Amino acid sequence: MVEFFTANIAEFTSCKIFISLMRMERKRVSNELYRVLILMWGLFSIFCAVRDYDWFMVNSKAWVFVKIFGRNGARVFYVILGIFLAIAALFFL
Repeated sequence: MVEFFTANIAEFTSCKIFISLMRMERKRVSNELYRVLILMWGLFSIFCAVRDYDWFMVNSKAWVFVKIFGRNGARVFYVILGIFLAIAALFFL
C-alpha cells in the first residue's frame, strides 16, 4: 500500500514538472513570435518610409504625423520608429 502512494506521488511530481516545462516552452515560443512580429513591423515601417509609398503616408494613422512634421519629417519619424522597433526586437525582448 505504501509503494502505491509513493509511486503515485512520484508520478504526480513528474507530471507537474512536465506541465511546468510545457508552460515555459509555450512562453518562450510566444516571446519569439512577438520578436519576429515586432522586427517585421519595424522593417516594414523603414521600407515604406524610404520608398515613400502614398498608401502608407495617407493612412489615417500616419496622416497625424504628416500634418505635424510634414511629409519628409513623417518619413524620418517612421524610419527612426522602425529602427527603434528592430533594435528592440533584436536585443531587448
